[in-house]
Amino acid sequence: AIVLELATNPPKTMKGTVLVATGAKLGVAPAVFRMLKENRETFFQTIDKTAFGADCPREIRERLTQPMRECPPSVILKDLKACDRFDIRDRLKEILLPTLIVCGKEDLLTPLKYSEYLKENITDSRLKVISQAGHMVMAERPELLNRALESFIAEIEIRHIKEETK
Repeated sequence: AIVLELATNPPKTMKGTVLVATGAKLGVAPAVFRMLKENRETFFQTIDKTAFGADCPREIRERLTQPMRECPPSVILKDLKACDRFDIRDRLKEILLPTLIVCGKEDLLTPLKYSEYLKENITDSRLKVISQAGHMVMAERPELLNRALESFIAEIEIRHIKEETK
């Protein structure tokens, strides 16, 4: 959400945008707020089931959910409320920087259709879907994410060099 906001009016030094496991609107189901208030353990079990791809190893799941478990509920609640209010759909056409959109194919929290919507509405964008990964694609398949990032950065560098030599 922060990167999307920044990309609508980027600083001159910003040459591209990378969006990972996100969307233009980040609505949160009311049930999630209830779980967090009424039964934190159910909330964390739900996160464990929905934030990761089916084949994600237990150690990765635990490494990523443990800090969340240690976080005060009020902080998680504020984060989810901020997500729930976020909606930049009407401003996506303002993003003119080259944009890489990355999504885990098994992402249930920000499903592939969210990334496809970004791709359709951000002019200079490309979409990389990573199989066998969910919402935590950056931890589940870091090697594939890093390859996509390296390729995108190289593309931006080449484009920048060509613009400078004109």
